[in-house]
Amino acid sequence: MKEIDWDKLVEEYGIEEEEVDPYNYVVGMDPGGTTGIAVLRYTADTYPELIYLTQLPFGHEGFYEWFVGTRKADNTAIASEVWEEHNKKGVDREPIYVQGVQYAFWQRDITYQSPKLKSLVTDEFLKENNLWTPGRPHQMDALRHAIIWLRNEDEHEKTIESLAGKNLPEHPWAEPGEADEKTIPQPGDGEGDGEPGDEWESAEEAFKRVAEGASKAEAAMAKFSKYADDDGEGTGPGYNESVDNIDYDEVEPEGTRKKRLRDGVFAGYETDTEGRETVLFDEDVK
Repeated sequence: MKEIDWDKLVEEYGIEEEEVDPYNYVVGMDPGGTTGIAVLRYTADTYPELIYLTQLPFGHEGFYEWFVGTRKADNTAIASEVWEEHNKKGVDREPIYVQGVQYAFWQRDITYQSPKLKSLVTDEFLKENNLWTPGRPHQMDALRHAIIWLRNEDEHEKTIESLAGKNLPEHPWAEPGEADEKTIPQPGDGEGDGEPGDEWESAEEAFKRVAEGASKAEAAMAKFSKYADDDGEGTGPGYNESVDNIDYDEVEPEGTRKKRLRDGVFAGYETDTEGRETVLFDEDVK
């Protein structure tokens, strides 16, 4: 069997050793008729950095539209408020429908947290760290859950210091106005015509960057498939002797959904009909 000339691949096709994302990510969620989403990234030695905030309308349908086709990356944690009012009559049960969609997407890869824990992260703390967005309570609650996860589950030292008031005013988590700048508007904010699946124009305009890392990986797959052994059998990644007629050079069909990114982080899809799997916050989407 012929050996792959890796130096030649790097020279001719620019395929290089995969870069490792130095950050970890935590996604906070506040499920309901309007679901809050907050994303932070951090390292062991840095204060958490705000990536984006948003509120998803339309209950479990809107939540599905935003996250469909995703899976959780190894460097990502998901922390969500758990619904605790199962037996009360007349209570909005949309949060548990969202919870069902969460389980369908990510199985047990979610840390569910009691709503009572939100009192650990006060309004004053969010305001002092320039994280406060007035009039958007769901994304603020999602942010609280992300911070609580860092405190309780990760035992992140910088977060614990901040909550104890040891980092202010020298080291706020964000600059003044940054939380508003990193908030992704949704239908109901004057964008779209109020139906799930409609074009969310403001987010689409804000995040048109292509997932270059994923595109490079697909290009690499196509190039590898051109290498063959002496018998003409393919040796590229994904080759399976039991499967015939695999075409790694197949062009991506028109109409597949493109990902929106915020600082290299998955932030929903541009509107279209067909989805492709997306890795949440992994190096693949950079």
